Amino acid sequence: MQTQSSAVRHSEREQKPEKEAKSKVTRQMRSVMAAARVQLNSRRE
Repeated sequence: MQTQSSAVRHSEREQKPEKEAKSKVTRQMRSVMAAARVQLNSRRE
């Protein structure tokens, strides 16, 4: 029982940074996709 309550408290504390991390990952994915697209375009010419 004690471990469950501490786990709940832990997850509540992690929810906010998780959202920020998700948006950061999304931005990274977009930049990676854009870089891959640029490489493909330059390779085709």
